[in-house]
Amino acid sequence: MDFSIKADFKGFDLLVELYGSYGQKVLNTTKRYLITGDRASNVIAGSYDKVWRADNTSAVNPNPATGNNYNFSSWYVEDGSFTRIRNIQLGYNLPFLKVNGIKSVRVYVGAQNLATFTKYKGFNPEVQSDSQQYQGVDRGQYPVPKSFNAGISLGL
Repeated sequence: MDFSIKADFKGFDLLVELYGSYGQKVLNTTKRYLITGDRASNVIAGSYDKVWRADNTSAVNPNPATGNNYNFSSWYVEDGSFTRIRNIQLGYNLPFLKVNGIKSVRVYVGAQNLATFTKYKGFNPEVQSDSQQYQGVDRGQYPVPKSFNAGISLGL
């Protein structure tokens, strides 16, 4: 899904581009390591309190001590639907007298990948792979970086 809106008002202009996807499922393999502590890795704070044990049978996370966390189940499958603010930019066209060939001046600020709205617990619901074998599998992909910019555009 792509959606964009552009508006102009009294010298100001605003551009908002949204991007998203709905309905896909993601196999979150990073849960194996970050929540269950499989392979003797560090875990997310508070995960131990949610691990199934004899004294904690209402817990939802599998116990890494059982040794069979390599067997995937539906517990690792999550809704990968998301909406991302891909680009947002606010500009202002300065009232400007034409001097030395400059016809217009615009100042602007913007941001890319400002926010992602999702219920997915991994770093990035938009998993991508160059291998057909790993399509829809989150293998610890980095989050999408945010970037901010500001500038001045001169129309000549």
